[in-house]
Amino acid sequence: GITHAKGEFIATLNNDTEAEPHWLQELIKGMDYKGQVGMCASKILFFHQRHIIDKVGHLFYPDGQNRGRGCMEEDRGQYDEIEEVFFPDACAALYRKEMLDEVGLFDEDFFAYGDDAELGFRARLFGWKCIYIPAAIVYHIHSGTSGPYAPDKIFFVERNRLWLALKLLPWPLLLLNPYYTAIRYFWHIYSGLFG
Repeated sequence: GITHAKGEFIATLNNDTEAEPHWLQELIKGMDYKGQVGMCASKILFFHQRHIIDKVGHLFYPDGQNRGRGCMEEDRGQYDEIEEVFFPDACAALYRKEMLDEVGLFDEDFFAYGDDAELGFRARLFGWKCIYIPAAIVYHIHSGTSGPYAPDKIFFVERNRLWLALKLLPWPLLLLNPYYTAIRYFWHIYSGLFG
C-alpha cells in the first residue's frame, strides 16, 4: 500500500488499537515541528488499563533491542511534552512519504517485530528526526495478535534484533553485542524470578 500511496504522509495503525478521534490530526501537526521531521510517535496506552503507558516513542539499546519508552508506567503526565524520541512504534505512527522514498520502506524480511525499529534507525542515519506527540493518543491491546509470550513472537523479536544489529550497528557495538545481550538476558531472568 505504501508503494502506491500518493499522499504526503503514511499512517500506520495496528488492528488491535483504538485511536482517539483527533489522533491523526495531532500527528500531522507534529510534522511541522522544527527540523527535518520524518516520523511522529503517538502516546500509546494499554487498551484495558488506559492509565498505563504501553509506549511513548522508543528507546534503543546497544545490543540492537528496542523498548517502548515509559513502558508499564502510570500515565501521570510525565510524558506530556512534545519532544524528540529515537523512533516511533509503527503500531500507531505517522511517516513522511518523502522520508520513505529516500530511506526505503519497512524491511519485509523482518515479517513481524522490529521492522519499525530497523526503519526508524535507518531513517535516523539519514538525518531524519522523530517527534513524540502526546496529544496523539491510541489504546493498544498489547500483543493482541500473537499473545505476549508466544514462541513465534519470542523467535521473531530475537531474530530481528540480531538482524538489525548486523545490518545497522557499527562494528565496535557488534563486537560488544554478546556482552550486552547477556546483560539483558540476566535482567530478564532476574525480574522473572523475583517479580
